[in-house]
Amino acid sequence: MIVAESSARGDEYVVVTLPMRLRPEELAILNAAAARAPASRSRCISTETRDQSRLARVEAARVIKLRRQRERVLGTKLFADPAWNMLLDLFVRRVDEHVTSVSSACIASGAPPTTALRYIVMLIERGLVVKNPSPTDHRVQYVTLSDDGFQNMVDILTPADGT
Repeated sequence: MIVAESSARGDEYVVVTLPMRLRPEELAILNAAAARAPASRSRCISTETRDQSRLARVEAARVIKLRRQRERVLGTKLFADPAWNMLLDLFVRRVDEHVTSVSSACIASGAPPTTALRYIVMLIERGLVVKNPSPTDHRVQYVTLSDDGFQNMVDILTPADGT
């Protein structure tokens, strides 16, 4: 997760939390990428927003479990929604601060790989998902919810009355 923060002096800096160890050259690649990232894409995350996203994460996990149960009982042909499956999975993984490869997102979609890849392109074009290369393996691409996509998922998964 990348979070923009400001110090008491007003200096802006970027905090990156990744569940992996990086070699110095890999860290240099990430630092260079963060330096090139537009400032408008990063924003501060308040405690209230974190709490709201954690509540929404619980709801997303519940929806994923319910969808899997529905597929076991009724099959997958009747209810196919690859984009929604990916958005739910990417949301949970972003809240949990895990990275998601394109191939993992394709698996989460429940669709054939070529279909899932088309949906990833559509999600990127809509600004809901961003794709980035792996700093360590040029064959691997990662996808994550954009800030707008993340906020949209929080809005969808959080009840309007706060319950």
